[in-house]
Amino acid sequence: MPQSFGRATMSENHLTLTKDGTPEKLAITKDNYKQFLTKYFGLNVTISRLENSDN
Repeated sequence: MPQSFGRATMSENHLTLTKDGTPEKLAITKDNYKQFLTKYFGLNVTISRLENSDN
């Protein structure tokens, strides 16, 4: 999704923030995924697979 700084993409395992063509990968955990979804994608959802994970 386009952002003011570049682009944000998210998979089940990583959030990738691309700034000036340089990607930064952040690990996705059950403790941080909701914050990332809200901040970068404007979503307020619960993902059962992540909530039930051990990481």
